[in-house]
Amino acid sequence: MNYRLVFFAVLPILALALIGAVAGGPGAPRAALAAIDCDDEHRLRIDFFDDETDDLLTVAGTSVRVDPDPRDGNGTRLYVDNGSNDEEGSTTGRIHEEDACDVTDMSTPTAYTITVESLPANCDVIGDASQMTTLTQNQTVTFHVDNCLEDDDVDLDISPDRRFLDCSERTDINVRVEIEGVEAADGTDVDFSTDRGSLSPSSEETVDGEVEVEYRAPSSSGGTATIYVTVLGITETTTISIGCNVNVGPANLGFPQASCRGNSADVTFYWGPNNGGTQFLDLTLYDNNFAGGTFVNTNGLSSSTDRYTWDGLIAGIPHYLRINTLTDAGWVTSATGTFVPCGGPQIRGITYACIGGGRAAVTFHWSPSTPSGRTTWLDLSVFNNGFGGGTFANAGPMVHDWLNWTWIGVGANQTHYWRVSTLFGNNWDRSSTGSFVAFC
Repeated sequence: MNYRLVFFAVLPILALALIGAVAGGPGAPRAALAAIDCDDEHRLRIDFFDDETDDLLTVAGTSVRVDPDPRDGNGTRLYVDNGSNDEEGSTTGRIHEEDACDVTDMSTPTAYTITVESLPANCDVIGDASQMTTLTQNQTVTFHVDNCLEDDDVDLDISPDRRFLDCSERTDINVRVEIEGVEAADGTDVDFSTDRGSLSPSSEETVDGEVEVEYRAPSSSGGTATIYVTVLGITETTTISIGCNVNVGPANLGFPQASCRGNSADVTFYWGPNNGGTQFLDLTLYDNNFAGGTFVNTNGLSSSTDRYTWDGLIAGIPHYLRINTLTDAGWVTSATGTFVPCGGPQIRGITYACIGGGRAAVTFHWSPSTPSGRTTWLDLSVFNNGFGGGTFANAGPMVHDWLNWTWIGVGANQTHYWRVSTLFGNNWDRSSTGSFVAFC
C-alpha cells in the first residue's frame, strides 16, 4: 500500500520526480528534504541531512517540535508526528549514511507542515538530487497524507444501546475503533450519517479508542435506519428498527447481526415487540412459510423483549425467521425475515407481473449476508455465459438488509439469468445463478 501525497510549498517548485526543489538565496543555509514516500508499514520517510556539522537541526511540525541528535557528519534521523504524545513517535536516534532516512508514523490522513527553523551554517545535499527538495532557513513545506489503509486494517465495533425505537425516541451509539489491531489514537475522527432520523454530533474524536453519539428516530415514519460510521475512509454500518404505534400490530423485524466462528455463527436477532403478549422467535432452514414440524422456536419471551442471541447456527446457508406473539386476541405474526450467517448472499426466486408491451415488472428475492458487506448489486443478463464483461446489466447499490428488488421493464417471453453480488473488503461474494422466463 502506498500513501498518495500532494505537496505544496511557499516558494516556486520545480517539477521533479515526486518532490520539487526549492532554491535558497545566495549563501543561505540549506537542508535536504528527500525521498518522501510510504512503506509497507504505513510510515512516511522524511530525510533531513546535516553532512558537515554536529550542530542540532531544529524542525517544527504542525503541533510538535523535534530537536534531534547530531549524527557525526552522516546526517540526522528525525521522527516527526502530528502532535500526539506517543513516545515512539518523537524518539530521536542516530543512523549511518546508507540507512539515512527518517521514519515518521503518519498513518492518519491529515495535512502536515514541516518548517525548517534553524540550520547549521553548512548543509550539503546527499543522494539523488532529482528526489530532493532543498530548503533555506524559515521555508515551509506542507504535505497531505491520504488514507492508505484497507478495510481489514480498521475494525469498528458499533453498539447501539437499543436496536428498536418508537418514532422520536433516542438512543446512544458507542463505537470502538481499532486500527491494525491497536486502539485508535486519541483525536481520531469518526464521522456518522444515517438515511433515516438524525445523529448528534455527526463527527466525534476518539478518547481511549471510543466515541459515543446520540441517534434520534424520525417523528412520523417507521422502517429501518442504516447508521454509517466512517474512520480513515473506511465505512461500516449498523441498523436500528423504528416503529410508530407498534403496540397495536405485529413485531417489526430488525436485521440480525452474526458473529462468525468457523462453521457456525452466533446470531443476535432484533425486533420491535408487539407489547401485547408472550413472544416466540421462530427459526427454520426451509423457505416454506413455517410449515408444521419444519421449524424451531425459543421459549416464551416477555412482551418487552426486543433481542435474542442464538448460538451455534449453521454458517453459510439461508435461515428464515419470524416473531409470533400470543395476545389476548390470538396469534399476531410478523413478516418473515431471511439472512445468511457468515456467508455470501443466496437467491430465493422471482415473482413478476405483466405490464404490457412485451414487458414485465420482475421482483427478485434473496437472502442477504450478515455480517453485512460493503455494497450489494443485482446482475441481470440474457446470456448464459457466466456474466461475461459487457453482457449484463446491474442495479445497485442495495441497502445491505434488503430482501428483494423490483426491476420494471424486463423483456417478457425470454430467458434471463440473474445473481446477487456482495462486496466484502476488496472481494466479491456472488450467489449462484438463477434463470426465469416472464410469460406475458
